[in-house]
Amino acid sequence: MNQKISEVLATLTDRPGVYMMKSADGAVIYVGKAKNLKNRVKSYFLNAGGHDVKTEALVSNIDEIEYIITASEHEAFILENSLIKKHRPRYNIMFKDDKTYPFIKLTVNEEWPRAVLSRRVESDGAQYFGPFSDQWSVRVIIKMAQDIYNIRSCNLNLTVPRKKPCLQYHIGRCVAPCVRYISEIEYSNIVDRVREFIKGDYDRVIENLNAAMKKAAAEFKFEKAAVIRDQIRAIENISKKQNIVCADLLDRDIIVEAKGTLIDVIEVFCVRRGVLLGHSPFVIEGDKVAGIALLDDFAQRYYSQDAPAPDEVITSSALSPQTTALIAENFKNSGRKTPRFITAYDSAQTELIAMAHKNALNTLKIREAEIADKSVKSRTALAEIQKALKLGGPPARIECYDISNISGTLAVGSMVVAINGSMQKSEYRKFKIKTVDKIDDYMMMKEVLRRRFTRAMNEGQTLPDLVMIDGGLGHLSAACEAMSSIGLNGKVALCSIAKQNEDIYEPANPLPVFLNKKSQGQYLLMRIRDEAHRFAISYHKKLRKGKMTLSLLSSIKGLGKTRISSLYDHFETIERIRAASVDELTLVSNINRPIAQKIYDYFHESEKNAGEGAPPGAQSDSP
Repeated sequence: MNQKISEVLATLTDRPGVYMMKSADGAVIYVGKAKNLKNRVKSYFLNAGGHDVKTEALVSNIDEIEYIITASEHEAFILENSLIKKHRPRYNIMFKDDKTYPFIKLTVNEEWPRAVLSRRVESDGAQYFGPFSDQWSVRVIIKMAQDIYNIRSCNLNLTVPRKKPCLQYHIGRCVAPCVRYISEIEYSNIVDRVREFIKGDYDRVIENLNAAMKKAAAEFKFEKAAVIRDQIRAIENISKKQNIVCADLLDRDIIVEAKGTLIDVIEVFCVRRGVLLGHSPFVIEGDKVAGIALLDDFAQRYYSQDAPAPDEVITSSALSPQTTALIAENFKNSGRKTPRFITAYDSAQTELIAMAHKNALNTLKIREAEIADKSVKSRTALAEIQKALKLGGPPARIECYDISNISGTLAVGSMVVAINGSMQKSEYRKFKIKTVDKIDDYMMMKEVLRRRFTRAMNEGQTLPDLVMIDGGLGHLSAACEAMSSIGLNGKVALCSIAKQNEDIYEPANPLPVFLNKKSQGQYLLMRIRDEAHRFAISYHKKLRKGKMTLSLLSSIKGLGKTRISSLYDHFETIERIRAASVDELTLVSNINRPIAQKIYDYFHESEKNAGEGAPPGAQSDSP
């Protein structure tokens, strides 16, 4: 224990809070919460011999501790979850969703709601249903809702009525709220039916549709009655295909764990209205620390999102009272009902637990085999690269650099990192070129490398085992000059990979290095180079899009850089600016009512004239 840690331990309070443990290089390696900060943090350094291997490894790597006092244990729970997502610490349990886990989002926060697929549950006023087993299931349900009820599928801004409906109306798949062919009350009734349909309340849906069909027939609206009859038949066909696993028709989540040697797996079965919608395995990565129950940690974080709650959560082993209390408080604070947390108490539930466990074991077996195979391939690749480039050891950390620009404009550089053969996105960096204003890739590469490694040396960062440049001998020569200018000549291994023949070059050698084109080493270097290129291109495109948007708003008379900047600070995106009313626009600093009216008219006059919503002068972002 160093002096810094001793000083922090002396200041600890017995109040609840969150603590962050950092390594010598400043990286956050563990985030934890505590009801009593003093007792919890000190426990890591007392009775050190009683810890397991992984906890001892954590303690041995701690160089600094920071803590944040919170008003309650619940606030600590929320903050801990946020910090884990932000820092992804090595010693925290990391949950990697092994499958897509989509929801259906009913946008009741819009004037004319839509049913859309969503991968995130947000506090935006919309209603979320799910989770569902996969993306395909969600798309089928949404398509059927559109086919049966004709709810709109477009994402157009319908604040201003359009002149004519789109093709979806003409083929009978939309009621055209965009041209107000339907009243808000009628459309609201459609949304209510869609909501019942998505929830799987088919008996109630059919009952309401039967009443509507009879009413239409009594009013001699036989064509409308026939449409409703077809809707009833379609829904009856869906309900017959449902697999009922719980006769009481309750909503349940079934959660089990399977522990392996390399990873662990949490399996979640989603039962809604007695129907098994599907399952989602979560792979647990990272070093586990003593005192953390896997199911408890998973449940706390899984139910921290704003997803709808089931009636019951059945776990393979009981959750701690502290965990259920924290989750209950979280549900209460977000205005949601709190589920009952139980273990299986009848044969049907025991069968579900067994089925979920069987799936978890299958995922565990497959993923551990994949990890083992990937590990072998990575070791082979790194050994081949070491031999080809005559390195002192396998290049555990490889950094690759690329430049992207169009005729010297909006020039950017990218740095991607592979550690032990795996891409580490948290280590990626991007650079705006600041000192080169002409077409000169070599000078741009020099600037990027000087900036990166000057900062690395100033901050005492660990240097990479290999730096790779996307380019040929010219790019490699420029890289050597840059490294030499900052005193790193010969201290970091360099190579480049040319696009044309995928040849690899090393300094002071005009001939390519021999590395079998079909080898694991060649494949790994090409994959890292392709990722650097992708990352550079995506950043360049983002800057181009921003410039085009700036050009778009600049064409509005009276809007200069200051006002455009104020608009973006307030609304963040061009879509939100387009959707804003005149009154909302006037809330922005420097935007008076006449200017706000010009902005509004610029977008909405275009919609009235073109019927498509694209402002004049809009450009494509395709390369």
